[in-house]
Amino acid sequence: KSATKRASSVPRRGAFSASKSVPSTTGQAGAVDEETFSRAFRDVPTINLFSARELEEQLTAIRETIADANKDWSKRVESLKKVRSLLIAGASGFDELYVHLRLLEQPFQTSVKDLRSQVVREACYTIAYISEQLGHKADHFAEQLLNSLINLIQNSAKEFVN
Repeated sequence: KSATKRASSVPRRGAFSASKSVPSTTGQAGAVDEETFSRAFRDVPTINLFSARELEEQLTAIRETIADANKDWSKRVESLKKVRSLLIAGASGFDELYVHLRLLEQPFQTSVKDLRSQVVREACYTIAYISEQLGHKADHFAEQLLNSLINLIQNSAKEFVN
């Protein structure tokens, strides 16, 4: 008998090691690994937030942009990133954010159903970041989007069938 152990060709997965089980972006459209997903949370432009009024103006402009599927897709992507920028800048400290979060539910529905995968991807990043940062305060927002998000699973599942 040899004392040498053979390395398994199948990577081990712990109970919560999703990064090992999800393919990277290099080969499959729409799928990203956990590290790429987390890194994208903060890969946004820097915004300075000085007042509740400024926050409301920004969120109104964002809502108008992402609600309009006829707007240029790159502008919608930038608006989705801007939501994350606002959270990083401290938007969660303003009560106005939670009012606008309700108003953003339908525009986010539109975004996760978009035909452009980049818009859908940024919407998913943003929804995840909102949920991570706001916790239970984002429950209603997340619940309203849950069915649409579940429907996206089948798109990613098709990639694994190959």
